[in-house]
Amino acid sequence: MPTQPWESGDEVNGSRGKSAATRTSASERTSLLVLGWLAAFLAVLHLADHALRGERVRSHGLSPNWDHSGWPFKSDVTPYTFSLIAAGLLLGIGPWGTYRGKLRAGYWLGTAVALGALVTFVHFIPTAHQESANVMYRSWIGLDAVGIAAFVNTFAIVAVLLLMAANAIRVGVRTGRWW
Repeated sequence: MPTQPWESGDEVNGSRGKSAATRTSASERTSLLVLGWLAAFLAVLHLADHALRGERVRSHGLSPNWDHSGWPFKSDVTPYTFSLIAAGLLLGIGPWGTYRGKLRAGYWLGTAVALGALVTFVHFIPTAHQESANVMYRSWIGLDAVGIAAFVNTFAIVAVLLLMAANAIRVGVRTGRWW
């Protein structure tokens, strides 16, 4: 006797009558959702850190190049503003669409690649305004634990995005349903 809906031929995500290889099981959808929500949580922490550090840079007279904040936390529209919007849309729409069965592995692979490229460019590619580990840490003068947490959070985001991409590929290959 089947123990899961997809084992009995009942409809799961519109998969009635399709082979097991092309169905998205609840556990696969859950894996996409868990990594999506985890990435969203870490992104909120990271973007809040940007805003708080921006204020700290201004209030402590630190190098203006260390201010990686922007609208809506200050009047200027900056790359931060676009990052905030992009991450908010990708990580906000993703769980909703996945839960409703409308977004699948391809969406999450694209999201992981896009956000991974953004994080890599901002934090790991040397530029005049690079937000390096040194900048993250030194912006939190007198609050070493906060600076270390900001640095660790950035690497946690990279790790989760790599896991998200690998999981999306696994789910897409297993189910044959990318979109």
